[in-house]
Amino acid sequence: MCFDRKVVNATPNPSHSDLAENDLDTTVSFAKQNVENVDAICKAARERFSVLKKYAASWPVRDILKLHLKYTSEAHRRNANETPKKTQRPKRPTRAKTPKGVESEDSM
Repeated sequence: MCFDRKVVNATPNPSHSDLAENDLDTTVSFAKQNVENVDAICKAARERFSVLKKYAASWPVRDILKLHLKYTSEAHRRNANETPKKTQRPKRPTRAKTPKGVESEDSM
C-alpha cells in the first residue's frame, strides 16, 4: 500500500479533527466502531477534501482512522491495566553465592 503525497497532505489527521474524537470510541479498535459513525467521518472528509473522491470507499481516511484508533485503544488498555514498571516490582529473593572451593551446607 502506497500513499500519494497529495492524499497524505489533503487527508484530515484524526488527532487534529474533532470528528474522530467526538464520533468514535477511542478506547476500542476500528473493527469495533459503529459503521455509521465511520461512514459519516469518511463522507465529511470527502466533502472537505475533494481529492478523496477518487478513492474507493475512502480508504485513505479509513487507514488513518485505523492507525489512530490502534494507538488510542492500545494507550487506553495500557492505562487500564497499569502494570508496575520493572524498577517498581518487588525484587526476588536471591540465594547467597558460595565462593569457589568452599562446599555449601547442601552439598555435605
